[in-house]
Parts: sequence; structure tokens; C-alpha cells
Amino acid sequence: MSYRMLKAAWFVTGMMVATTAGGCAAAKSILPSASKAFNVVVRIDSDSWSRAYGNTLPSLEVDLVGINESEKPTWENYPLGKYFSPDDPVRRDADRATLTFTSGDRSDKTLNRKHDVWGKWVGKARVFGKSIPGKGAKWLFIIANIPGVGDDQPGGQDPRRVVLPLRRNAWPVGTKEIEIVVKSSMMVCTTPLKAAK
Repeated sequence: MSYRMLKAAWFVTGMMVATTAGGCAAAKSILPSASKAFNVVVRIDSDSWSRAYGNTLPSLEVDLVGINESEKPTWENYPLGKYFSPDDPVRRDADRATLTFTSGDRSDKTLNRKHDVWGKWVGKARVFGKSIPGKGAKWLFIIANIPGVGDDQPGGQDPRRVVLPLRRNAWPVGTKEIEIVVKSSMMVCTTPLKAAK
């Protein structure tokens, strides 16, 4: 075999190894069980609030928090009456995004999937100029301080708390947006999850 043919063979072998390694890395990064960032749109159900409060919408805050395996028991059972009290330590220390609605601003609010907080939850985030890994969030907790709904219940039994999976394979292929509707008595996720097999 000539030197030129040997050199060509080594080049092709090297390209095959690089392509295979790159393909494995790409496949690993989009595993079906991997967590994913979504656009989360929170809407006010105007009819529901009008029936309960007339034309006045009380101020309303909706927190979105990415939660990993070790945090889940605490967040599932934490009393929301306490969570929304002034200076609550759990709320204060949470890596959260807060969407605020007022009587003068009932427009839809969106947590964009490219927002920095998603990096803290499921990917890499930049903190003080350094890249840090996400904490491996598997669930998105959505919590609202809905006035008049005050009986603390665990997990999804509390109508002020919605717990959603962040796994890619929990949602239909191509899902990029999750819609949450806030009624005067509860929150509802109107984006369908993938049907269980």
C-alpha cells in the first residue's frame, strides 16, 4: 500500500471515529428521559375571576420552580399558606421565576425557554461569568397565591400548586409550550401530556 493510500485510510478512519463520537454525544444530550426547557404561558381565566371578584383582579403572583429528586418531598408537602407569608425562607432561597398579575395588567405572562433560570434548573447557567451545571430538575412546580384558597394540601391536591414533568418523553413530540390557566379557585394545565401506554 502506498503512503498516499495509507494516509487516506487513516484520514477516513479518523473521520469515522469523530463522527461516531459526535453522534453519541448528540444522542446522549437528547435522551427521551432528559429534562427540557419549555415556554410556559400563564393566562388568567377572566370569566372565572369576574364571577368571583367583578372587574377587580386581586394582585396575584405565580412562581415557577424547577425541582430535582432530592427537593421534591419538601416542595410537595410545603404548606403554601406559609410559602406566601412575608420572608418565607423556602420561597426566598428558591431559584424561581415569578410572574405578577394585577388589576391593571391581566395580560398573558410567559417564562421563555431561553430564560437564564432554565439554565439553573436543567442546563448550564452563567453565574458571575462562570458556567455552572444545572441542578437536574425533573419537575416544574407552579405555585400561585390565589386569594381565598387557603386550605394547605400536599402535592397536586392543593389547587394552588401544579406539578409537571420536565422529561422530554412526558410530552407529545414537538411540544415547546406549556399553558397554565389560573382560575379563581384553582390552576389548570391545558397542555395535554403524552398518553400513558
